[in-house]
Amino acid sequence: MDVMHEVLTAWGGPNKNELCTFICLDGETVKWVSVESWMDDKTLHATLRDEIMGEPFTVGRYAALLQKHVPKLWRRKEFTPINEYLSVPINPIWMIVGIVLALVIGGVSFLIIEYKVFEGRGSFGGYRYGRFR
Repeated sequence: MDVMHEVLTAWGGPNKNELCTFICLDGETVKWVSVESWMDDKTLHATLRDEIMGEPFTVGRYAALLQKHVPKLWRRKEFTPINEYLSVPINPIWMIVGIVLALVIGGVSFLIIEYKVFEGRGSFGGYRYGRFR
């Protein structure tokens, strides 16, 4: 069973649509079985484990068990509660106010810096903001 735990640790556990079955064989007889998935209801896990334990293992027999039980007992985990928990509500008014405020501050800063750096003169020495001063 240590190998099973190492594999699950390396994978980070099964994905949301996976049903992982670990089977230890002694010859052809099943010694132990562990079924893992993200499902909250473990009925499918117990059913598959109980029907395989102590019997001779064949891939065809296990495939038949999957075809028999998965359509009835597999329930994909719903993620809406997790999505609701992770979502952060953003009020659009604060976003608009923030953008407008940033634009105003940026524009005023640009005008002040531009006027102070060039002191009202263009790059060729002439007055930028009027012909006569």
